[in-house]
Amino acid sequence: KEVSNREQVNKQRAQEQAEARRQERLALPKKTFDLLLRQFAEAPLFEDHELQSSFPMIQVENAIHQQLQTAPALKWEKLPVSSRDSFGIFAWQEVPGGLRRCVIAGAETGDKETRILFKVMEYRKKTSVGFTGQLTINSSYVALDPSKTSELTDRQKTQVKEGAVMVEEKIRHAVGQKSP
Repeated sequence: KEVSNREQVNKQRAQEQAEARRQERLALPKKTFDLLLRQFAEAPLFEDHELQSSFPMIQVENAIHQQLQTAPALKWEKLPVSSRDSFGIFAWQEVPGGLRRCVIAGAETGDKETRILFKVMEYRKKTSVGFTGQLTINSSYVALDPSKTSELTDRQKTQVKEGAVMVEEKIRHAVGQKSP
């Protein structure tokens, strides 16, 4: 009787550990994404997007890399992530009068099941001229706050709207999904 109790306890413990690993795996994409976004103070201004893929993570990551290079191309770099079961990509593209930045994260949540999270952040170029002994021209980028559309020009509104659509198209294409 003591053996069957011990077996029962061990079985219960194994089930609990398996469930904890499953929950950890399900939380990994969001955890990775949130970690990558920490370096962008303006990130909360922009919408999060999410896609599911029925391909393994490494295949999804490689396909996204390839799609980012198709016209209109974005430059990209891999971002360091905390788990070998996840990936992070930072992509950017100069647009007329501004800049587009994207953070893409993904992780395998099941066998041949990858969850992809991404955010597209849009900026306008701000140039300032100074004169302290010599002429200096400084450029910086200011986030285009989508919640303040009344303050945006038509071109900036279009930039905000089209950026997320274009990046989503690229990711959908990478994972073999049709646009909704």
